[in-house]
Amino acid sequence: MSSKTYIIAWNEAFDNCLNIDKQLSESDLDYKFWNVSSDKNKRPNWEVAKDIRYYGHFYNSLVDFMTTDKLVFGFNAGDPAYPDYPALIKKAEKVLERPGIYAPNIEGDLFAEDGVYLSESKLHPDSYLASQTNGICVFMHQDVAVMMFDFMFWMRFMKDVDFSKMKSGWGLDTVYCLMAMYNNLPIYRDKEVYVDHPEGSHYNANEAGKEMLLIETMFFEYAATKKWDVETLKLMKQNILAKARQRKKYGLLLETMYPNLKGELEA
Repeated sequence: MSSKTYIIAWNEAFDNCLNIDKQLSESDLDYKFWNVSSDKNKRPNWEVAKDIRYYGHFYNSLVDFMTTDKLVFGFNAGDPAYPDYPALIKKAEKVLERPGIYAPNIEGDLFAEDGVYLSESKLHPDSYLASQTNGICVFMHQDVAVMMFDFMFWMRFMKDVDFSKMKSGWGLDTVYCLMAMYNNLPIYRDKEVYVDHPEGSHYNANEAGKEMLLIETMFFEYAATKKWDVETLKLMKQNILAKARQRKKYGLLLETMYPNLKGELEA
């Protein structure tokens, strides 16, 4: 199993990124920093990048990943602090020996544990099976990364979406979670490894909401071109967000979120 991890180094998280870099430089892992900070010192595995926020950085990471022979794609906004980042990547590689998504857990957010459909995992007892990750601090198997690349490539070149003009990044996690569940690929959230995202945002919430709506609208249009069941996907999205915002299950189980689940997911 092999991986490549992409990390955004921005001013507010710069010291943490230097710490992550030190940890990774002493390992045999493959990684790249997108440096959008004011510090432009040259470092191995660092590339100065135009600050086009998470849509653009995520897409650029996928473009780079598609040219590698790696099987696990990692993406991190650079702000969460992990005491042992190489161990986290190694765990992601282990979990993703089979196609799916792996992410650390999260507290104090819409998608904290009480805002997500969760179930015990037979294959990975130290992780939950989940309906949502913690955002875009995530690892995904090549199969999921390829699906996301295909979708974002379609947006970029078939719909003329300019990622450089989009300032947030919200909504990408919902899209790749819907893709994974619809295609019967498990989403794992670690029970022991937590992300602590700082409160607040540099982004205008109204503007980010418009971008999220654009991403979701595009996704459902894209899903129709793949002949996926768009109404099922929309229902899945509604259930995910209702659970996050209202903390109600409405009688649904996690398995309801996987329309193709027939007992083989954890076989």
